[in-house]
Amino acid sequence: MHPVDQDTLDRIAVVLGLRAPPAPAGEPSVSPTTPAAAPDAGDPTAGDVEQPDQFGGKAPSQHGDEALASSLEPVASRSATRRTATWLAEVDALADAPAGPVAPPPALEPLFVPRWARGILTAAVATRSEDGPFDVERAVDDLAAGRPLQQLPRLPWPTNRFGAQVLLDMGDGMLAFRGDQRQIVDAAVPLVGRDQVEVLRFAGCPSRGTGPKSRATWIGYEPPRRGRPVVVVSDLGLVETGSPERATAAEWEDFAATVRRAGCPLVAFVPYPAARVPPALRRAITVIPWDRSTSVRVVRQVVGS
Repeated sequence: MHPVDQDTLDRIAVVLGLRAPPAPAGEPSVSPTTPAAAPDAGDPTAGDVEQPDQFGGKAPSQHGDEALASSLEPVASRSATRRTATWLAEVDALADAPAGPVAPPPALEPLFVPRWARGILTAAVATRSEDGPFDVERAVDDLAAGRPLQQLPRLPWPTNRFGAQVLLDMGDGMLAFRGDQRQIVDAAVPLVGRDQVEVLRFAGCPSRGTGPKSRATWIGYEPPRRGRPVVVVSDLGLVETGSPERATAAEWEDFAATVRRAGCPLVAFVPYPAARVPPALRRAITVIPWDRSTSVRVVRQVVGS
């Protein structure tokens, strides 16, 4: 049903907020729907003007809806214009960009505690040598037993003089850790010497191909010389990326077997808890969690085991 008289239409407009309420008694009130003058007799629309009915009210208009829309539209548009003008006056203009160079992005916070990083890497790539401190107890036992000392006995001692081969995973699963990988390399170079660090890149698994630069230069993987540690910085295929580059645990186990046959220790820095790595893979690769909770003591426990 539609309103049939102008008074009802006026009340609806006030309730909807489309028209201001009538002025208090004693003040003049101007209604936008009040005609400015009587319609001309020759006006073809004169028949649309509402006339009083026999009860003193207004007769229903044939174009009541159109009259309401045409009379309310100017009120609504003027109200919106006033609100927009008020809002613009209260908002401050944006400040001009400061002159000069743009501030650099914040420094990347490393996954290892900075003051522990050198010790962690030292423990991870250390190998045992037979040229440690003089073994006094062994020498005394030999002399007491009447055995001549052909050479001075020495204790096994960890060393980094064999250097390291560092393998960086460039697959999709390690995309978020590119900056952290560079920090690993930057810390390893002064630790064992630039000439003793070989940095290679791969995707998925090193057995698919490695190289020092772009993928176009990658070739089949070759383990380093015997005794040199191999450090893998990878998620070991733990992250489901939907990419064919993701390697399986079996593929990583085959790679670990290749490194072991070459006589090289194998360590993996993984940016996830070690518990996520399959048990068979943890037995094949020494997995070190790559996070802030890892300490030198933790690394020594893992590598020693």
